[in-house]
Parts: sequence; structure tokens; C-alpha cells
Amino acid sequence: MRSLTQNSLALTRDLQAFLGAVGIGFIAMFGLKLLSAPQLLVTIVVAAVVVGYALFVCYVPALRLRLDQAGDNAYYLGLIFTLLSMA
Repeated sequence: MRSLTQNSLALTRDLQAFLGAVGIGFIAMFGLKLLSAPQLLVTIVVAAVVVGYALFVCYVPALRLRLDQAGDNAYYLGLIFTLLSMA
């Protein structure tokens, strides 16, 4: 059984991974749009960030999440990117 400190550390690592994916996607999305890249390329890159995040948290032992948590986080990541794109 994990101690409270270990559980807090695991949540922090997961949050860091999620916020890192948001940052990478944000920079990629707006960077490509500033460079007038085709929308298909922007979409592919941002979708790759979402899939990469999901794989990362499923297979990296220090960040391994339950599949339902990884799926929820990937969904929210996609939602955030959708809202950023519309903004």
C-alpha cells in the first residue's frame, strides 16, 4: 500500500504530464497556424499529442494510470484543444 506522500507525488507527476501535453499542443497549434500551415497538418499534430499523451501515461511505469483515467484525460485534452482552436 502506498503512503500518502507517494500518492501525492503520483498525482503531481500525472498533472505535470497533462499540463506538459497541453503546453506542447498549444505551442504546436498556434505555431503552425502562425506559419500558415495547412489545417490538416495542424489537426494531425494536435491529435498526435493527444495519442502520445495517452500512450505515455499508460505505458510509463512512473505515470501508469488506469485505462479509464487515461481515457478521461485524453478526452479532456482534446476538449481543451478544441476550445483553444475556436478561441
